[in-house]
Amino acid sequence: MSAAGGGAVGGAWTAARADARLLAEIALAAGGAGLGDAARPIVALLARLEPDHPAAAIASAVGAMAANRPEEAVETLRRDALGKARGQDAARGVLLVALVAAGRQDEARRLADEVLAGPDLPARRMAMTLRPALGGASPSQAGAGRPAAAPQGTAQGAAQGGAPGASPQARGVR
Repeated sequence: MSAAGGGAVGGAWTAARADARLLAEIALAAGGAGLGDAARPIVALLARLEPDHPAAAIASAVGAMAANRPEEAVETLRRDALGKARGQDAARGVLLVALVAAGRQDEARRLADEVLAGPDLPARRMAMTLRPALGGASPSQAGAGRPAAAPQGTAQGAAQGGAPGASPQARGVR
């Protein structure tokens, strides 16, 4: 079986993944456009296709935020997205936005600091952007508790999340 779906089982799995990705895109677009209620059947199907991924909960949360219900978004994400086997970075990034939208600055600040201490993934870059606006003391704005950056162009530097030769800025290190 090839990664492109060369066998019956592999091909079905690849098709299901592609279908789930398309459904997630549709649900997110609908939710962001304020059509979250109309997207509920799509979200339900997505939850069945990808039960170990938070995409359905994220789509529901985006719809709730677009409908000016950020508290609902926070609860949906905490109940249905956090703790899934995959997709935690996306779930935490959307939760950070929902907490800010709900006016829960202390919780948003704690989550941002937690995310900033983690690996350089999209949620961390979002937290780097939002953290200054949340006020209060921050653990050195973007890297407290993180090991010093490895020398550029080394295997250790690549293992820490940067491509060999990437500058510390390109790896998100300040």
